[in-house]
Amino acid sequence: MQEPDRTGVEARLETQRLILRPPQETDYAEFLAYSTSDRTRYVGGPKTDDLCREKFDDLSDQWRQRGFGRFIIVRKDTGQPLGHVGPLQDKSGGPVEMTWTLWRAEHEGQGFALEAAQAALKWAFEAVDQPYLDAMIHPENKSSIALALRLDGRHQGDEPHEHMGRCSVFRLVGT
Repeated sequence: MQEPDRTGVEARLETQRLILRPPQETDYAEFLAYSTSDRTRYVGGPKTDDLCREKFDDLSDQWRQRGFGRFIIVRKDTGQPLGHVGPLQDKSGGPVEMTWTLWRAEHEGQGFALEAAQAALKWAFEAVDQPYLDAMIHPENKSSIALALRLDGRHQGDEPHEHMGRCSVFRLVGT
């Protein structure tokens, strides 16, 4: 039996190979492994176990508070959570960002991030009712920059960022 999501919000997207859904508690072990690893070096990590719990709870809280949030990327064929993708609005109610992350290096280079980001981006433009979303990317994160460009993101320049020091801003425009 599938565990109910932690958000109370009905949201599920499917692509050819993936299911995108709100977080479930069973995703936490993979999220923790990612968040305490060097894979988070471009987003202010690695993080402590306590901060990981807080960040994971934030994934769910945003859905409850705003009616949108980041999806967990799940492989249809294995049920394995691969990462998260989707709109993020921090607690201050600031601008909505578009985010994506694969939790393990072994999942890179297979098109999972692009497939998930395309579906989530299409959904996000309707959910947040904004003409564009910005992806805030660490200037050294070449794979995320490449994905932003594949999503037709336009570089808007670099600016200071709370967790990254500086970030490159890529504007993603709805159709």
